[in-house]
Amino acid sequence: MTDHLPQSRGWTATELKALLGAILAVVLWGGAWALLGFAGLIIPALALVFLVFVMLIWISRG
Repeated sequence: MTDHLPQSRGWTATELKALLGAILAVVLWGGAWALLGFAGLIIPALALVFLVFVMLIWISRG
């Protein structure tokens, strides 16, 4: 039997930009935590909660 695996196509530019953005966000969040301590960890998290709330409202409106 022959395995029919999908051929590896590499990364697209959009995928690389998304990955770079995610890595950059984690690095910046870690830097804020290193500089500001617990406040640097919590304040961005609270901002992300608000962002997710807005995105859910936007998605639900269609």
